[in-house]
Parts: sequence; structure tokens; C-alpha cells
Amino acid sequence: MEDWFKWARRQRVVIAMSGEVVYTPEGKAVALAEMMRRFPVEISGSGWDVGEVVRVVISIKQ
Repeated sequence: MEDWFKWARRQRVVIAMSGEVVYTPEGKAVALAEMMRRFPVEISGSGWDVGEVVRVVISIKQ
């Protein structure tokens, strides 16, 4: 999640994160998993994108 957040900040997709919520430049609070689904980033060489990994981790936690 940290790598995705760093990427998203550089792209100006989000400006802040608190727990599992991110904040857009417009000030909207959006669930981290939703934003990762909207803006996927592939994990180098794995064939997975970060959004898929987060969904797996969240489902395991529940």
C-alpha cells in the first residue's frame, strides 16, 4: 500500500492517507481499496497489480 500511495502522490491522484482512507486533491475522502482499483499499479515482475494485493489482504483480515 505504501508503494501505491507514493506513486499516487507523485501523480497527484491523492494528497493524503489516513488508515484505509485517502484524500483526493479536491478534498474527497475515498476508501484506499477503491482508489487502488481505479488507479492500478503493477508490482514489478509479479503479474499482480497493487489493487489486487490489497483486496486479497483485506479479505484475509476479515
